[in-house]
Amino acid sequence: VMASGLLVAAVFLPFMPAFARRTGKKRLLIAAMVYFGLLAVPMPFVGALPLPIAGAGQAYLLMALAGPAIAVLFSMPNAIVADIVDRDEQKTGERREAIYFGVQGLLVKAGMGLGIGLAAALLSFFGAEVDRQGGYVACALAVAVISTSAAAVMTRYRGN
Repeated sequence: VMASGLLVAAVFLPFMPAFARRTGKKRLLIAAMVYFGLLAVPMPFVGALPLPIAGAGQAYLLMALAGPAIAVLFSMPNAIVADIVDRDEQKTGERREAIYFGVQGLLVKAGMGLGIGLAAALLSFFGAEVDRQGGYVACALAVAVISTSAAAVMTRYRGN
């Protein structure tokens, strides 16, 4: 199922520079975070969605629809960090990309670890069994809240 989202993301990746020039990196990233968050909401209801395709097909469809957002989320953060490095060089006269990309890597890994921990806690607390599936709903809602909250935080970024 994840492969359908990654495949669509791979198709969209070559177009990211053109999309970023057209809309701006910041706007593109914010839109992708909101879109991804909205797509997370129906995820726990796969199989029960009022669509003319079966459960697995619904999952593939939702992940494929997430593909463009995944492409943006894979590409724009690095492009924005590169812009920050360039702006920092203009202000300081020094190239300090190692520290910027290092901090970004640290934050990404911390986010991944916290996300895994949060998912485990939600699944454990709300359930991940056939007769108790609240954990899946809670995880999807957490993705929606975190993704849209990240978009709100990104609005404070002063760059393009």
